[in-house]
Parts: sequence; structure tokens; C-alpha cells
Amino acid sequence: MSNYCTSWREYFNLLRNPVLDNSMFQCNTGGSKFQEWNVLYCLGTIVVTIVFCVLTIILSLVSAPVQFLVQALVTAGIQCLIQLLFAHLGWFFVVKEQGCCGHVGYLIWGIIYIVLCLFGFVRVNVFSLADILWVLLLVPAVYMAIACFQLFGQGISVKTTTTTVNAPGPSMYPPA
Repeated sequence: MSNYCTSWREYFNLLRNPVLDNSMFQCNTGGSKFQEWNVLYCLGTIVVTIVFCVLTIILSLVSAPVQFLVQALVTAGIQCLIQLLFAHLGWFFVVKEQGCCGHVGYLIWGIIYIVLCLFGFVRVNVFSLADILWVLLLVPAVYMAIACFQLFGQGISVKTTTTTVNAPGPSMYPPA
């Protein structure tokens, strides 16, 4: 448990230095880009939630009852918290704990990310034009799932490298 609690500091440092490059869009990376996609998923969740709330407020001023506004904002807040928690949990278990329950853990986390992303579309009695924003999170979620499925299929563990404070955030590489 202490490893998990202390991992938050490292995760916040990763969030301060997100990475987005062409190599991340290759599906044959063997899972080495999971960490970068995870950071983008976490930051994307925050941005999408904020934009969703602003759009929902604007749209509700035009045509929706107050009950819709409250329900949409509360649901978005809960969804955001759940996705942020699972972003960190997934990073911790996939990167730091090499899958959590052995290599089956990679498979489990791949499925979890797909389910979490789809959660945004199954909210009861709440749907608006602003809900389309959640589709943006499918990109990092799908790439994280692909990375997890590749790690599961390869039967390898993810390793991280440490960098200096002025360098970009840590990156993952499969063992040689």
C-alpha cells in the first residue's frame, strides 16, 4: 500500500510533462507507449470534463430544465473522478507492478479501459450534444488497451527509466 501512495508523486510529475509523438500512433510498439497514453488519457479526462460542463451549462440555459443540468454535472464529476482514479491505478499496476496479477493483469486492464470509456455513453437519462466530447477519450483508451493486450500476448513486463528533472517525463521500454 505504501508503494501505491508514494506513486502519486511520480504520477503527478508525469502529468506535468505529457508526451505526444508520431511513434505513439504505431500499434506495434509492444506496449511500450502505455505510460504516455495513460498520461494523455488522464489529462484528456480533465479537459473533456471541464469543456463538457461548460457546454452543458450553455446548452441548458437555452433549452434544458435545471434538473437536467444538475444531473449532467454531477454525473460528469463522478465519471471524471472514476476515470482519474482508474488512470492512476492502471498506470500503477501496469507500469509499476507489471500487470498486478501477473500477465493476466494486462488483459484485465485492457478490458477495464475500454469499459471505462464506454461508461460515458451509458449514463441514464442524460444525453446531449456535449456528450460527443467523451468520444475523444476513445483514442488514448484504445491505444492503452492495445498496449495492454500486446503486453499480455508477449508475456513481458514493462520497465520504466528515470530521467533528470529538466528532461521530458519517464518513458517505458520493454526489456531487451
